[in-house]
Amino acid sequence: MQRRSQFDGEALRPLPLALSALICALLLTTLTPAAQDTTSGALLLTPNAAQDQLLLIDPAPDGGEIVAAFSLAPGVHTPWGFSPDGCRILATVTTRDGLSRTYTARLDGSEARELVNYEALPNGQWGVWEPTWSPAGDKIAFTLIRDGFEDYTERAYHIGWVTPDGGEPAFYSVTGREHTPVWSPDGLRLAYVSYDERAPGETFYATAVPEVATATPPDALLKEADMWVVGTDGENKYRATAFETGSVRAPRWSPSGEWLSFVHAPSNNNDTLWAVSAQAGARPIQVTYSYNLTLDHTWLPDSSALLASARSINQTDTAYLWTFPPRSGADADAAQYLPEAGLVFPDYPTFHADGQTLALRSGYRAVVQRADGTSNVLDGANGNMPLYWTPGDFISIENCLD
Repeated sequence: MQRRSQFDGEALRPLPLALSALICALLLTTLTPAAQDTTSGALLLTPNAAQDQLLLIDPAPDGGEIVAAFSLAPGVHTPWGFSPDGCRILATVTTRDGLSRTYTARLDGSEARELVNYEALPNGQWGVWEPTWSPAGDKIAFTLIRDGFEDYTERAYHIGWVTPDGGEPAFYSVTGREHTPVWSPDGLRLAYVSYDERAPGETFYATAVPEVATATPPDALLKEADMWVVGTDGENKYRATAFETGSVRAPRWSPSGEWLSFVHAPSNNNDTLWAVSAQAGARPIQVTYSYNLTLDHTWLPDSSALLASARSINQTDTAYLWTFPPRSGADADAAQYLPEAGLVFPDYPTFHADGQTLALRSGYRAVVQRADGTSNVLDGANGNMPLYWTPGDFISIENCLD
């Protein structure tokens, strides 16, 4: 699942310590012992709580087992997934200057290599964020961050890519305000968001009249994003959304590749879920109308519904997992996902390729939840960052060493 950008307004959400303790107590009393795992040797990737190491976890035993813990370089580690065969991890390491570099490595952290070379700027003026490996395995896309680049007056963000061997990047985007690249399941298209500027009107539903807009100082302009799609050959680029006001974030492809979902908010924390057919010219569907706080969302494995971690659905004060079919006004009869599991404050939901096993955060803890209702907390994996499954074709670490 493509993860949150530290530059596009999707920030981490720490919980008060007292609330965390209460949540942990609830989890210990509501989570049932693990049944036989169906994921056939699958592993999970996530950082430790300090984010100075990456953890590779076997979730099958009760409590899980950390099979590898390693650092790639000094700095804050953020995982972004695996190669399509599952034999290499993809991660960024953020240094004290706030800029990140991206690495791949074997599953034990060995043979780590930095992917992107960029000689147009000094090292302290560029970085890489939110890398994502294409399903075909031939490209790794990312957001390249550049300070002092050409005639850009602000920090520039472009969607670039390299091969898994690394090197100088090629680019898909042009404005310098693009983020969050996400590959389609067939690897033939890439969705991302691109920011434009507008002068604010009297409310967040309106933009200023022309004479006021032209007189608005640059530092008062709103930066709001829409979603774009481009072929991975760089052709057939189109704008998938065109909202007059508000901002789009968190694009997600359905597993079938037929839909793109996203969050649209007219202002901070006033989130609504949308979906649009993955075809140029398609009209987006507003899935939820009541404002909520959407922490993250994905799709059910059969593409029948969106699965969102959200607060204020059906007037709830606590965040839960909810399912919404991709149709207008689906919040009217939203269904809570596995309510008997007691998954309070869930975040970062991600399904294994078997379609039966869900990994997520629940009150800072890493949880594996199965369709039969059984689940287990993974010991030693507390934190507030995503978890990533090895791909469906992955067999074992030993197989990767052959």
